[in-house]
Amino acid sequence: MPTLTDEAPYAGAVIEEVDDALENENEAALKVGKEGELRVDRILNRVAMDHLTDVYLEDERGLTQIDHIVKMPWGLVVIETKTYGGFISGTRNYQVWKQSFRLVGSNKYYLFQNPVCQNFRHLAAVRHITGLKDHVSSLVVFAGSAHTSRRVHNQIVRINHLKTAMRQRPTTDYLLDWKRDAAWDALKRHAYANSGRSAEHREQLKRRAQ
Repeated sequence: MPTLTDEAPYAGAVIEEVDDALENENEAALKVGKEGELRVDRILNRVAMDHLTDVYLEDERGLTQIDHIVKMPWGLVVIETKTYGGFISGTRNYQVWKQSFRLVGSNKYYLFQNPVCQNFRHLAAVRHITGLKDHVSSLVVFAGSAHTSRRVHNQIVRINHLKTAMRQRPTTDYLLDWKRDAAWDALKRHAYANSGRSAEHREQLKRRAQ
């Protein structure tokens, strides 16, 4: 089988487009994904001032779901957690990554949205609600066993490095305490107001995929 690279799958490969790299393909995979988010939660409990998990926010583009929003002294961090297996690499289209299972003899490739791009949508919602811009940052955390290409590796943080990543000082100035706290209070109000809208969000995703 051809070597896996950050390119389009080779000619003749079996290709399938999926929503999220098989992470939510079945109940067992969904359980693994939730376990990854719980592991991130436990780390955030030790390093964050406060954090929200499984948050639904709404802006002018509609409803979106965010794995974690973290309150830090310098501002807010929006985290997308992935619990992938297999081999994850990029393609020539920066918005698309691919997953394969070459080590178990499969010649099938699964194409899915780059989670870094996915998290841009979440950043937009947080910025819309809080009015903040420079003090809202993005982090994609890999909590699974997936191997990655160099291109993907440079865009994500492994869960065993998350504590260190969260403690790094930002390049921007610290946000004034009162602005940070006001932004956090606004997020909590919106998260509470939208807490029962998970089914609605799933229906929106289905309509977009049609």
